This record gives sequence, structure tokens and C-alpha cells, in this order.
Amino acid sequence: VSCPPLASFAYRPEKLEAQILERTQLALNSTEFIQVNKKKKKVELSEIFNWYASDFKDKAPSVIEYLNKYRTEAIPTSYSTGFYTYDWTLNGKKGGAKAAKKSDEPTSNLQNFTPSVLLRKGQVELNSFYNIYTQKRTRNAA
Repeated sequence: VSCPPLASFAYRPEKLEAQILERTQLALNSTEFIQVNKKKKKVELSEIFNWYASDFKDKAPSVIEYLNKYRTEAIPTSYSTGFYTYDWTLNGKKGGAKAAKKSDEPTSNLQNFTPSVLLRKGQVELNSFYNIYTQKRTRNAA
């Protein structure tokens, strides 16, 4: 598991801070997401912590100290850190996104019907696809 688990509920403005705190605590106490090896005195972290290191270091002097703010069992700050390879597989299926899709399944056309920009009421986006080029035109509905 390379990402924190997705919530099965909608985030609500009146509960947002509590919901974010709950999801943070859940992820940072997960033995799959934060892999503590007491024998080696090492913590293996998702590459997310490497890619966004400055975001976490803005909140605490070290990544371990950031984790300890939310963990029920603190990690000794003397432990070394490493990063396990990010798992890009889809929906828990091994072998990557290609393996997650069966060859006889139709290709999703979600992106074909998703606008590339947020549209105002009455505004449309037209995308035409040809072999040589893509033509894109946006206009307001009359």
C-alpha cells in the first residue's frame, strides 16, 4: 500500500478538520503504510514522503517527528528512514494498470466525456479527434 486508504465517505465542510485528522491518524498508524522494523531500527515509508519531503518538514523538524504527532506508538527519532517503491497498481491488482484491465473489457471513455476545464452553466466544450491532429474549440451556448 503506497497511498493512504481512501475514505468511503464524502468530506463535509462542518466536519473537515476532524475527518482529515481521522484519516491522517489511520494512515500513519497503519503497519502497511508506515513499516517500522524495530530490529533494524529503520522506518520504511511510501515514496510520497520523499516526493513531498518539504511539505512534511514544514510541519516538524524531521519526518519521524511529523509521524509521531499522529501515531499512538511513537517511533524513536534515532531510527533511520528509507522509502519503499511506490506501488502504482490499480485497485489492489498486481501487475500494474495494464494487468488490472482484462483484454476483453471495453476501454473506459470517462476521459472522453470529462471536460478539460470547469465549465460555466450554458458553456460547452467540443473535442474532435482525427488521425493527424486534435482540434479543440470552446464556445458559449446561445
